[in-house]
Amino acid sequence: MFESETAGTNRLADGILGGFLVLSAVKLTFGIERVLDLSLYDESVYLHSGRGLLSFGFRDAQSSPLYQLWYFFLSVLVKDPVQLFYANYRIVGTLLVVAFYLFARSLAARPWIAFAGAAYLLNSSLPFTFPLVSSFGSVCVLLSTALALRLGRLRFEHRLSIAAAGILIASFARPEWFVSFLALCCVILVLAYGTRTDAAAKRLAPVLVAFLVCAASASLLLLLAKRADGGRSIIAFGQHYALNLAHHGSFDSDPWRDWEHAVRRDFGDAHSVLGCLLANPGAVLRHFGWNLRALWKRVREVMQIRAPAGAEPWDAALGTLSIALLAAVCIGAALRGRARTHDPAFRLGFLQWCCLALSGLLSVVVVYPRDHYLIAPLVLALALVLALADGPSRRARSSTSWCVVAGLVVLVATPSRALGWFPRPAPEPAALENIETVRFLRNAHLSRNVKLFETEGGIAFYAGDQFSWVRPPDTRTTFREFLERRRVDLVLLTPGFAAEPAFAGDDGFQSFLRSPESWGFRVFHVPRTARRLAVRRAVAENASFSAETRPEFDEGAAYAREPYRDLVVQWIRPVATMRVNAGDEARRFILRINAAVLDQPRRLSLAINGKEQGPSVVVDRVLWKDGYSTLSWSVALERGENALELRTEGPGDVLTGGRVVGLLLIGDPVMVPDPAK
Repeated sequence: MFESETAGTNRLADGILGGFLVLSAVKLTFGIERVLDLSLYDESVYLHSGRGLLSFGFRDAQSSPLYQLWYFFLSVLVKDPVQLFYANYRIVGTLLVVAFYLFARSLAARPWIAFAGAAYLLNSSLPFTFPLVSSFGSVCVLLSTALALRLGRLRFEHRLSIAAAGILIASFARPEWFVSFLALCCVILVLAYGTRTDAAAKRLAPVLVAFLVCAASASLLLLLAKRADGGRSIIAFGQHYALNLAHHGSFDSDPWRDWEHAVRRDFGDAHSVLGCLLANPGAVLRHFGWNLRALWKRVREVMQIRAPAGAEPWDAALGTLSIALLAAVCIGAALRGRARTHDPAFRLGFLQWCCLALSGLLSVVVVYPRDHYLIAPLVLALALVLALADGPSRRARSSTSWCVVAGLVVLVATPSRALGWFPRPAPEPAALENIETVRFLRNAHLSRNVKLFETEGGIAFYAGDQFSWVRPPDTRTTFREFLERRRVDLVLLTPGFAAEPAFAGDDGFQSFLRSPESWGFRVFHVPRTARRLAVRRAVAENASFSAETRPEFDEGAAYAREPYRDLVVQWIRPVATMRVNAGDEARRFILRINAAVLDQPRRLSLAINGKEQGPSVVVDRVLWKDGYSTLSWSVALERGENALELRTEGPGDVLTGGRVVGLLLIGDPVMVPDPAK
C-alpha cells in the first residue's frame, strides 16, 4: 500500500516538475527572435529538405533523414520557414531538458535532484547548440533509455537491447552513432551468451562478438575512407584541419572555403581521412593532438551558465560559479556513489554512455571538438553523476508542496535570453543580418521565381518558395560563365564575398565587385546590415526594392548602415584605424566587436584620439559561438572629427580570421574612412 502511494505521489511530483521545466523553457526562449539570428548551412539545409520532403524525398543516411522527417512534421503545423526555425529551436531544446529529467528519474535520482540538474541544463547553452540535430538525436536516445530502465521485469540484456534500438534510430540523425550501436551490440552479446552455461552458447558467443567487432571496425574505416565526392567526412576533416592550422598561424586563408588548399599542400591527392593519415601521419596526429588539447575548453564553454541580455558584466562570474558547482557535484558523486555502481539501472546507463562517448571521442579527435559532438555524452554523464551524488537508491515520497516551491523558484530564476532577469521595456530588436536580409527579400514582392547566389549558407531557404539558392561552385570558374550558366538573378554582396575562392584571380569577378551596374545589375542596400543586393535590371523593374544604396568604400574600409549608422570594417591589421565625424556635439556610442580569435590569447583595446577608452579586454579562448562572439565598449565621441583605433596585443601581428567590427552610434554622425588606409 505504501509503495503504491509513494509511486503515485512521485508521478504527481514528476508531472508538476516537468510542467515547471516546460514553463521555464518558454520563459527562457520568450522573444528569442530579437536576439537570435537565423542559422545557416546545416540547419537551413535540414529545414529546407524537411519542408520539401514530398518533393525531394529522403536524404541519404549520412545526411540525417530522421531530422529531415522531424522538420517535415513540424512544417505541417508551422508553414513560414522563419517561424519554423524558431519553433524548432524552442521545441527541441525543451524536449531535451524534459527527456533529461525523465532519464535521470529512471536512474532512481530523486525528483528534486533530477529537477535541479534539468534546470541547470536548461540555463546552459548545451540544449540550444547548433546544428540542433544533435540535440534532437539526444532526445531519441534519452527517451528510449528511460523506457528501457522503466521495464524492470525484463532481463538486463533485453533492456539494453531497447536502449541500443534507440541509438540505432538516433543514428539516422547522427550517423556516427552507428558505431556506438555496434559497440553496444557487442556488449549485449557478451552479456547474453557469455554468462550461459550450455556449450553451444559458449561456442557461438565468440563468433558473434568477433563478427560485430569486424562490422564496427569496417564501419569506422568506411567513415574514415569515405571519398569527398560521396560523403561529408573528408570535408569536415579538411575544414577543421585548415581551421587548426589557422589557429596556430600556419594557414592564412579562410578555412571554411579554402580548406582544399591546405589538404593538397599537406596530403597531396588524398581524398579521404584514411588517405591523409597514410600520406602524412605526422600532420594528422598533430591535428588529433590539437583537438584533444582544445577539448576541455569546449566542455567548459558549453556546460557553464551564461548571463542573459542586460547582465553581460556578470557573465564571467556566473560561468565560474556554475563550473564550481558542477565540480562540487562530481566530488559528491565520487564520495557517495560507490553503492550505486552495482544498481542495474546505473550499469545500463553507464554502458550506454561508454558507447556514445566512443563515437563522440572519435568525432572530436578526427574532426574537431565542436559543441554539438559533445551534447549526448555530456547530457548522459550529467545524469549519471546526479544519480551517484544522490547516494543509495531509496523510495521516498516527494512533497508536492515542495515541488511547487522548487518549480516556482526555478521559474523565477530562469531569465529570458532576450529580456534578461527582470521585467523591463522590450529592447529594440538587434540588427540580425540574416533576418534583415530575409525581410528585405520578402518585401520586394517579386513577380516571378528567382535564383539567389550567396555564400552565407541558405538565406534563400528562409526567404520563401520564390527564391532558389545558387551555391558557390565547387571548382574554379569565371564569374561571367557562372552567372550565365546558373542564370543568377540576384547576388548578395557581403563583407567576405570578395574572398570567394572559386573566383580567385578572375578579373571579371573583380570588375563585378567594383561596378555591378556595368554588368546589368542594380545595387540595393539591405537595411541595418553591411550587405548589398545586386539585382538584374529586368527583375528590379518588376519588384519593389527600397532605394538604391549610397556609394560604399572598398573591402576592408567602412560601410554605412541604416538606420543605426553602424560602421563595419574587415579587421585584417594589428591596428584598425578610421575617422568618425561626430558633428557639432559630442555623442555617445557603443563599439561591438565580433572577433574570431584563432591563435593565442590577445588583449584588445580601443583608443579615441590617442586616449585609451576604459579597460582593455583579454580574449583567451577561441570564439566560435554561432561563428563569432561579441565584445563591446561604451565610450564617447568628441565634437568634430575623431580618430578611432582598435588595437590587439599578443603573439603574431594580426587577428587571423577576425571578421567584422561594428560601430553602433547613438545619434546621427557622418562617418568617413581614414584616407591613410
